[in-house]
Amino acid sequence: MLFFFFFSYSPKVIFKHLILDKLKYLISVLLLIGASLIMFVYNPQGNESVTTQRIAEIDLKAFDDLLSTDKSSHKKKILSFIVLTTDACPSCLNNVSEYAQLIKQNEYFFEPVLIFVDEEKPLVERFVQTRGLDIPLKLLSSDVADPIFSEAKQNLIFVDRESNKAIYNFVIPNAVTSIEHKSSTIEESISKWIAK
Repeated sequence: MLFFFFFSYSPKVIFKHLILDKLKYLISVLLLIGASLIMFVYNPQGNESVTTQRIAEIDLKAFDDLLSTDKSSHKKKILSFIVLTTDACPSCLNNVSEYAQLIKQNEYFFEPVLIFVDEEKPLVERFVQTRGLDIPLKLLSSDVADPIFSEAKQNLIFVDRESNKAIYNFVIPNAVTSIEHKSSTIEESISKWIAK
């Protein structure tokens, strides 16, 4: 059969097929490399994107039970909310855990609250338990949640406790970031709060 194939086509046709196959392969590799470069150039920090300060007051009534119990320090002025979905990737969860630890260690912040919007309670509880997230949890429905929470999918949101206005809102990267990068994000949010 192989003998028939080689002798039924001219050497030019065989050569043409081999070159076309290699050319297709080369083009697909170049497209993959190009797509990776575009993703890196347009977003070098993973998926991080900072949103500007929100002017309108944020409705925090859904958090009264959590906020009324934290009276540990008069210096704490910044609320921290981590909005997630149950399909968050491992890298994102690593970032969430490290951000939560840095926030807990900082005297300006109340303990972070993990928020899931329109997710089923058993699924969320299993997700939090299996991922080892030791962060207070709040389930919200989009009809009662403030839009800043219901529109977020994987965000870290800092809110001034006195004015209930967002200081900082950004997407948590899917790529693992360094602890130094996370620390600078925390410090930047404090600077924004001080400058308000």
